[in-house]
Amino acid sequence: MLPCPRKITGEAKRHFWLMYNFDKLGRQFDPEGVVIESMEHWAGSETSDASTNSGALFKVDRLSGGYGGVCAVRGTPYNFVTAKEWKGQLTKEATRLRVLRAIPGTVLKDEHSTDAIGIGLALGGEL
Repeated sequence: MLPCPRKITGEAKRHFWLMYNFDKLGRQFDPEGVVIESMEHWAGSETSDASTNSGALFKVDRLSGGYGGVCAVRGTPYNFVTAKEWKGQLTKEATRLRVLRAIPGTVLKDEHSTDAIGIGLALGGEL
């Protein structure tokens, strides 16, 4: 990828740098495939409503699409999954406990890293 043009500012610049770093990781690790969580609105959830109303949900979804675009350009197979597809109705805590049970001693930095590991375990039938 090319360096970020100086004319790009704000959210677009942040989006560019996230895509740049995602591409950099792809070049460094050359994965056989990538699974990207696609965003969805959870009806009845105050958190999901707030995220949708603020526009944050759509920003993250654009980012997910951008990651798919980087994979497409690199020729890396990729797929989108929703949280409902990979974890169903599991709570954040239940997901964390299942990840720790599947991989004892794992240090989970935050819920995002827990979800990333959880997606891989779920797709392998181990969550």
